[in-house]
Parts: sequence; structure tokens; C-alpha cells
Amino acid sequence: MRSPSCAASCSPGSPSRASAAPWLLVEADVVRGRTLTSYPSIRNDLRNAGATVVDEEVCVDGNLTTSRSPDDLPAFSAAAVRASLRAGARLRPRCDMVG
Repeated sequence: MRSPSCAASCSPGSPSRASAAPWLLVEADVVRGRTLTSYPSIRNDLRNAGATVVDEEVCVDGNLTTSRSPDDLPAFSAAAVRASLRAGARLRPRCDMVG
């Protein structure tokens, strides 16, 4: 079953990110033909959904940025910021995310 809200947010030109558990992307049917990385236990699911999987800290394929695990968070965050800036997004801190 395709998740309409995730599929819409993964549309071309809109930066999309997934770290550690991109099953939502599989459910939204947006990984076919894409290259991404993930936690090792999820890789077969991604391949079965039509993705090419690489074992890298961060993988950027067009508007989709993925990483393997929380250990990769610094590199993932940097790649996500670069993708947002390329897309022309304005970065604003969210009060609900500030500790």
C-alpha cells in the first residue's frame, strides 16, 4: 500500500531524508530505481522493493538522502543541510526540536 503523504513529500525537487529505517520509503513505493543506504537488517527489503543498496555512511540520490545508523548522524545532517540549500529551502530552527 502506497502512503500518499510520504509519496508526496518524496516528489522530485523536494528534499527527502531517511536515517536507519527507510521502511516508510518502501511502503510509499519510492525506492524502485533509487540508490540508498540503510541499517544492514533492512537492506534485503530495500533490494526486494527495487532499490540499489550501498554500504556507505551517507548516500545522496537526487532529492533522497539516506544513512545507515545513528552513528552516521553527523554526516547525514551535513548532507541533509546541503540538499536543503541546493533545493532553496530556508532553514529555520523549530522550537519543538530545541532541547
